Amino acid sequence: MMDVYYVTRHAQLRTRTFFPPERGTTALIEHLGSIGAIDDTSARDLGHAYVLLRRIDHEMRLLGDRNASRLPDERPLLEEIATATGFGDVEHLEGTVASAMEAIRAAFEREF
Repeated sequence: MMDVYYVTRHAQLRTRTFFPPERGTTALIEHLGSIGAIDDTSARDLGHAYVLLRRIDHEMRLLGDRNASRLPDERPLLEEIATATGFGDVEHLEGTVASAMEAIRAAFEREF
C-alpha cells in the first residue's frame, strides 16, 4: 500500500492539489484521475490495487494480529487469509496480489 500512497501523494504535490485527508486514499485516487493528475489507467489500477491490499491487510490484522508490507510465509495463515478474503486458495490470492503489485509498478513508472 505504501507504493500507492507514494504515487498518489507525489501526484498531489506535483499538481499542488489540495484534498482533505479524512476523505481517504480511494477518494484521492478518484479525484486525481478526474482532474488529470494521474492518467485514467493509473487511477483505475491504483484504485483496484489499493482496495485489494487494504482488504488483505485488514484480514492479516484480524487473523495474524499484525500488518505487513507483504504476505506472510506461514502456509496456514495464508490459507486463512485466502479463505477470509474470498480467494479460496493461496495460489489465487498470491497471483492476484502479484498482478496488483505489477499494476502499481506500472502506474509508478508512468508517473516517474
